[in-house]
Amino acid sequence: MKILDVLGEKNPKFFVSVSYGGNTYDQDWTPVLTWRPWTDFTFRNLSSIFSRELHLTAAPFDKSPPFCDYDKEVFNENMLEKALERFVMPIVNRMLQQACQGHQPPPYYGAGSAVGSSADWALRSVAHTYKTGNYRPLLLGETKLSAKWTPDLSQTNKVQWSNPLSQVQYYCSASPDYTGLRYGFIITDQHLVVLRLATEPIDDGLAAARSQRGGAYQSHQRVASGSTDLSSHFSTMSLGTGSQYTDSNLAGRQLLPPEYAVIPWAAHGTDKLTIKLSLFCLGLLAAFGEGHMCDGGYPGLKSWRKMPKGYVQPATGQTKKRLEKKDVLEDNVQAGQGSNQEYVEGIQRTQDNDDGSNYQEEFGGDGNTRAFPYAE
Repeated sequence: MKILDVLGEKNPKFFVSVSYGGNTYDQDWTPVLTWRPWTDFTFRNLSSIFSRELHLTAAPFDKSPPFCDYDKEVFNENMLEKALERFVMPIVNRMLQQACQGHQPPPYYGAGSAVGSSADWALRSVAHTYKTGNYRPLLLGETKLSAKWTPDLSQTNKVQWSNPLSQVQYYCSASPDYTGLRYGFIITDQHLVVLRLATEPIDDGLAAARSQRGGAYQSHQRVASGSTDLSSHFSTMSLGTGSQYTDSNLAGRQLLPPEYAVIPWAAHGTDKLTIKLSLFCLGLLAAFGEGHMCDGGYPGLKSWRKMPKGYVQPATGQTKKRLEKKDVLEDNVQAGQGSNQEYVEGIQRTQDNDDGSNYQEEFGGDGNTRAFPYAE
């Protein structure tokens, strides 16, 4: 059995009994008004760039103690988080460990508090620490109930749709080293939504005119569960294109609407993105590629950048001495490919893009190595 086989196994069916309610909201969060499809977060692309890792033989591991139906009951968000800790994250972490074994310290999905964040989830690694010895967050995530949030909730309640996205964006943009985290996610009992964040430079005058918001770890406030009034809820914002907002730890830098990909809980198999496979690949991207926010979007995940002694794939950290015929050089790829499309509020499922039709180039060749960026 390969790592890909393990990550493609079915997720358990949870017994969910939850009433509709509002999502956490804090007045210091900058509201997300819209988002854009992350078009190259596809099975075809990820299974190509991480082909070596996914085709490693998965060593058997103990899943004891045995599961029972009580473990699958979900009556609130805390119970869902405990269920994910039991059924999903251990498998992803074990596969990350096996994929990195003998090469580099593996990243690990655990509590956000381990990196000093209020987020529910954080990816961390002993290879990424501050001078104090504390872990540096690599990506952050939130657990939500599908009774309270779904990717298409914007069609009926824009405020409640925005709140979890604004929460993740805020945590990621308020990283202690002020660079911002590129990746985040929201996981529910029905979906995983992976997010990629980017900044847009603004001039000094406009930056000074914008209000500066507070720190990363504020208490949460609830809004009325039925609230849909954007004019009052987003009173501090201009309801324009969705790109005109900024956070304090990225002073003078606007945040673009996040890119997203939706992976259904029921997805399974070795020929499509599953929740565990997506978390696995997102973890490798954040741990070994460039994990900080950049201006204006990003080139394709499979593109390469010229370095003094060869080439590096910024998204994954892979290096090679020379490019092959079908490799894509970053200079020839429009920055932010898949990021400069028209802003949309609808849902574009990741599986719809698995044909890779937006790419004419294929990742090619063997003999790739990885560059492993260690902490400063």
